[in-house]
Amino acid sequence: MTFKVTSEHLFVACHFAQIVWQNIALWCRIPPIVTFDFKDLMDLHDFSPGSRKRKKALHAVVLTVVWCIWKTRNEVLFHNDRMNAFNPGAREGAWFYVG
Repeated sequence: MTFKVTSEHLFVACHFAQIVWQNIALWCRIPPIVTFDFKDLMDLHDFSPGSRKRKKALHAVVLTVVWCIWKTRNEVLFHNDRMNAFNPGAREGAWFYVG
């Protein structure tokens, strides 16, 4: 049986992704991240409180986390690595873009 992975599943609906987003919300000190599709993630900063700078930082974090989830998916798929929802790579990557 072949399973087609969609962006909505990988970044929004997947239990792994939901845990990652919970951790990111805690780290960013924002309300829990509830999304229904990938576009919701890309627009999250528009609906978050705070200054323009804070919104820009949150958007950078979201983009970095999306990249980290994609990278983790590829490592699992192509290198049989284990998934780790608590990988600090997203934090370090986000600070690189924001800092």
